[in-house]
Amino acid sequence: MSPDTNPIAEISDEVAVRQILAGNPDDACLTLVRRYQEKLFRVVFSFTANAEDAEDICQQTFTEALTRLHQLKDPKAFAAWLFKIGRNRARDLIRASKSRASREERWDGLQTQVSGSPDMAIENRQQAKSLARHLGTLPELYRSIIVLHYWMDESVQVIGQQLELPIGTVKSYLFRARKILAQALAKEKS
Repeated sequence: MSPDTNPIAEISDEVAVRQILAGNPDDACLTLVRRYQEKLFRVVFSFTANAEDAEDICQQTFTEALTRLHQLKDPKAFAAWLFKIGRNRARDLIRASKSRASREERWDGLQTQVSGSPDMAIENRQQAKSLARHLGTLPELYRSIIVLHYWMDESVQVIGQQLELPIGTVKSYLFRARKILAQALAKEKS
């Protein structure tokens, strides 16, 4: 391989998984980690609202996925499987913390820690804190869909695959989540 080639784009998830299972893990593991580390971080962060926790969970997730790769039934489904493991690890952390108040406080840092911005224009820091606080009160599935759609620019089709939901359900949850946020923000203004 020449130094100009990009190993991330060269092989599919299926080929990478098969290489790892065949005992050739070096480039294949690196390819999968580089391909999914940022997206996995954002998904996990949508649950934890804490960058350090999200980084720890991402490392645990990759380790778990790569050591349990033999359990993956369809190598083409690696990404969905990886994100499911990450979401489950994030949920475990949240359950362990048991403190809803601390989760809401962690959401205060949402706007500064997640790159990008949602379609909703946030004009000042106060609005950002308000949005983060209200995002933290959404059911975790709604919150995940909002973060995947607005911060990660994922389509409803991709979100459906990652969360193992029908496209119609994703659209419905996205609509409901936006409606809840809009009502909460409007109520706060009045």
